[in-house]
Amino acid sequence: MTLKVPELCTLECIDSKLVLWVHVGNEGASPLTAGGTLTVNGVVLGQDTMLGSTDLPLVVDPGKYIDAVEYVLDPKDLESIKIKVDAKELECNLNNNEVVIQGPFCQ
Repeated sequence: MTLKVPELCTLECIDSKLVLWVHVGNEGASPLTAGGTLTVNGVVLGQDTMLGSTDLPLVVDPGKYIDAVEYVLDPKDLESIKIKVDAKELECNLNNNEVVIQGPFCQ
């Protein structure tokens, strides 16, 4: 499993909310067959807080990405966002399963 690092247009500020789109894929040589979990945590006023969690499809073929997952977040006092994907099976490369985005957001 891998996270596509958020780029322009994956972070949007709409009506005082931060809209985050997360792209999860499989860059390995074998299909993902047991699913996984996507979690979004944020540091709010110095505290690590879970902002959302999504169960991922059971099967993700090699070289494929699932449809982007949307999170609508309150940017007030949000210092950073940590996005993490965990497969429910053994992975060869765990170095691409987490992304941290530093704030400030929607200012």
